[in-house]
Amino acid sequence: MLKKTLADIARIALSAVLISVAVKDFFHTYNLAPGGTTGLAIILSYMTGVPVQYITLSVSVPLLLLAVFFLGKSFGAKTLLSVLLTPAVMGLIPYVDISRSILLSAVLGGLCVGGGIGLCFRSQAATGGTDTISLLLHRVFPRIPLRVIMFGVDGIIILFSGLITRDIKVSVFSLISLLVIVPTVNWVGGQKEEQKKNSENFV
Repeated sequence: MLKKTLADIARIALSAVLISVAVKDFFHTYNLAPGGTTGLAIILSYMTGVPVQYITLSVSVPLLLLAVFFLGKSFGAKTLLSVLLTPAVMGLIPYVDISRSILLSAVLGGLCVGGGIGLCFRSQAATGGTDTISLLLHRVFPRIPLRVIMFGVDGIIILFSGLITRDIKVSVFSLISLLVIVPTVNWVGGQKEEQKKNSENFV
């Protein structure tokens, strides 16, 4: 039991690092918003000038309360760890201009976010973002594949980002990133049948 708990904490910590790198060093450079609360936070940060990590936290907390109520205390506790850890790590990670290509940033950022969400799913947790919304919707509509729900929810945010920034390029590359995120979540979070069964415990 202790070994599993420590493994879950380690995965959630790594998830926080991956998502933070994606937001600070890939997405934020080009105002990409490939869904998720990270995408929503980037949009709101673009509009208000408020740092991304603060917006991420303010959006995630209400989702966390819903997760605890509908998906259970264990899920909620581990999701809380992710919700608190990710903005903290995001504040510590320095901005580094890793890629000067918007396409490469979209792909690499998508791999990082997809990997981060997948690691949380493996630990029967979520990042406290739209993945939590997707899990809640999947509970209500269990016949709809989770990946389809995730794509739909995040696709709406991408559309919104295009309307806000009035930059079709942002929407196109955000969509490319989302097309990387969804299969990466599937691969990292549900590669093994046992992991799929674990995911069903809280959906």
